[in-house]
Amino acid sequence: YLSSEIFNEFDERYAQGRGFITKAVNGCHTSSLTTPEDKEQAQQIHHEDLLNLVLGVLRSW
Repeated sequence: YLSSEIFNEFDERYAQGRGFITKAVNGCHTSSLTTPEDKEQAQQIHHEDLLNLVLGVLRSW
């Protein structure tokens, strides 16, 4: 995937193992929201629960 390649290139060139990305992800205000890992998991969630999750993410912005 292109996004993975770009991320890895950035990490190698600029972050150099300093944990910048981990700190940013863990410090994100939406990191506590439980979200599906993939399309299959998303399809197994009840529609109402998925809509509430989407609303929660949108409200956090």
